[in-house]
Amino acid sequence: MNKKRMGAYIRNLRTSRGLSQERLRDELEKRYFMTVSVNAISSWEKGKTIPEVDYLRDLAAYFGVTVDELLEGEPSQECDFVTLYPDFSSSEFLERCDEQGKIPYTEISKKGGVIRKRFKELCLECSKGSDGLKNRRELLYILNRYALLEEGMNNRVFLRTLKDLGNQQYGEKELWWEIQKLFRWSDALRLEFNQLSDEGYIYEGVRLRMAYLEDWEKDLLLTTLQRVSPISFNPVTWSSNALKNYEKEHGKRFDFVQIFKDTIRFLIENGACINLDYMDYLSSPLFRTRVIDTLESAHDEVKKPFRVEVFDASNNRTMSYWVENNFPNYLLANQYYSVIKPLKELGFSFGQIIEMIASSDVLPGEVFLAAAKKDGADINRDINYIVADYYHRFSLISDLWNELRDKLSFYQKGYEFEREKWESELEKGNHDNTSMRWEWSGDETPDSYEQRARNSNRNKTLAQYEKGRLKKRTVDLLQKLDLLTQWQIQNDYLFRRTEE
Repeated sequence: MNKKRMGAYIRNLRTSRGLSQERLRDELEKRYFMTVSVNAISSWEKGKTIPEVDYLRDLAAYFGVTVDELLEGEPSQECDFVTLYPDFSSSEFLERCDEQGKIPYTEISKKGGVIRKRFKELCLECSKGSDGLKNRRELLYILNRYALLEEGMNNRVFLRTLKDLGNQQYGEKELWWEIQKLFRWSDALRLEFNQLSDEGYIYEGVRLRMAYLEDWEKDLLLTTLQRVSPISFNPVTWSSNALKNYEKEHGKRFDFVQIFKDTIRFLIENGACINLDYMDYLSSPLFRTRVIDTLESAHDEVKKPFRVEVFDASNNRTMSYWVENNFPNYLLANQYYSVIKPLKELGFSFGQIIEMIASSDVLPGEVFLAAAKKDGADINRDINYIVADYYHRFSLISDLWNELRDKLSFYQKGYEFEREKWESELEKGNHDNTSMRWEWSGDETPDSYEQRARNSNRNKTLAQYEKGRLKKRTVDLLQKLDLLTQWQIQNDYLFRRTEE
């Protein structure tokens, strides 16, 4: 309630009827037996005081308005909120789906921008005390239909918090930043990561939504690419038919790395920025061990002979042997059935398998080609189609490939590097070692990134948020994007590590 607005409303009601303050006093006394002075009426109209409760009823009845209108200081205006702010999930709205049954996403996106802009205006007005009854009703209607209040909030608390924030010394941008901490938009009025994926940036609806997102929402989408794939459906992992369907629909060959880069380019060109505070990060508690123990552990991993068990069919029993600790024996002992046996069945020798692990970053195409040849399939077609048809058969080996390459590297040079380092520490008289075991702080999902972003925003001012935006790194990434590999992008630009 705004006393000045209420007073001005009473004065307008009086003067529009051609009444003086004395005449109004007489009319109220005559009709409602109200004993009120001219000074009291003058005090009401100046916004210094308000009528008592009993007087409000009679005053409202005399002027033909409601008590609520009198208190709000303005006439209530009937507004068809149902039409103005449609329920995008209602059957009436979804009846306008196109012939393919697709929800009118572009129409929702256009409407969403208008609704979000209006909601911001209403929040800022209400926080400054210029909220009439209609504005408050409209604000709560939008809030209850399109947004979710944060935990501990309800409509009454939300309105009260708006007033409290409005009383702080915030500029408009800072005030809106604080207000956003109170709620989150429902799916209809936001751009989720899965809507951006699968080259969603080419669609008008996505571009419309991107235009009205807040900066922090754009940053969130970009940072999510740190560990989350920009595609929800990879045709290469399904079949050649899926790959061909993709090429038919998009008019180009499937290129995961290019999709990854194009998504980044779209986000940055539309205002997204690498945000340090939103990144998932590697962290580890520090713990002390003895250098001699660390050296012994590394030695045991690649030098100490180990026991293997082999089934002897002639004696129908399992035989146990001690063998030299090297990479070929490691493979035979630990990855025979998962890696060695399937590849040997395709005609690859043990030596060829080790050579492929050493020379190829991923499971090479010749493995898929050998499988197709063994099955009598067409091997004269594009190798990408062959890989797509046989990917599932070799998905386990593909998943293990980087692990095997790391293990081979440790056998070849990693151990010697570790040995020299720790022996040097011992020679210097350093007997303790501070070790780390790096682990990601969150899950590899869009929801995990969003929760991290909201938690970060909740504890920061707008100025602190702006400080976390790495604008120079973002510009540098955009300029070098075409020259970088996916690994370089994710490890040089979208990477964060902390030490606890």
